Amino acid sequence: MKRTTAQMGIKLQAVNAKSRIDLPSDTKRAQSGSAKYSNINLPFNKDEATQDLTTWHATFMPNVYDWAGTRQQPWSTNSDVGFVPELRRVWCLVFPHLKEKMNDPSIEYVAAAALRTWRSDIGKAGVEAVDKFIATLHCEHIVGEVNALLTGARFLYRNPDAPEGKRGAWLSDLFLGVFSNHLADTIHVQSTEYPLGAVCLCAASIGAPAIVVAWYQSGEDTLQ
Repeated sequence: MKRTTAQMGIKLQAVNAKSRIDLPSDTKRAQSGSAKYSNINLPFNKDEATQDLTTWHATFMPNVYDWAGTRQQPWSTNSDVGFVPELRRVWCLVFPHLKEKMNDPSIEYVAAAALRTWRSDIGKAGVEAVDKFIATLHCEHIVGEVNALLTGARFLYRNPDAPEGKRGAWLSDLFLGVFSNHLADTIHVQSTEYPLGAVCLCAASIGAPAIVVAWYQSGEDTLQ
């Protein structure tokens, strides 16, 4: 009998990154009640606001996602020392007619919120990928199959049993299905750096829920 994690009594849910990430100073002040910003507060000129907001979503934030995806600590990009300088750099690049507004606090606040959503979406994609994989297995095979995938991070390889050098690291359908979310967000960005951070996020979003499933099905009292 095949079951999804929900039918097994397991509810996999991506952790809300907002509670785990150190937010930039302006964001902390905003959350404490002194200021709150949304898209309508971004410093666009009134007569160009609609077009500029479209550009924000289509060009500005994809560049920010691309930058975040290259960080070694993608879980804490909002507090990265390079976060604000990068926002200012991209702002001047994308909105050259608004350079004088690059220090507006709404830019940092709204971009930080978008980055939390970016991380959360990757987490949700990983949970969904694991859930779909579990649904293809018979109950008695779940622990063995999931543990096999986790051993040596086999879930990251297209052909994990192939000889060294021919396994196809980072090319498994499971990993690429999740990583495609980041690619969709940054497809039009001309990136010059390797997306190490995004790769780590995607791998973790698959590995973490898989570990939970294997533990639950094993009947052990504690996670190893």
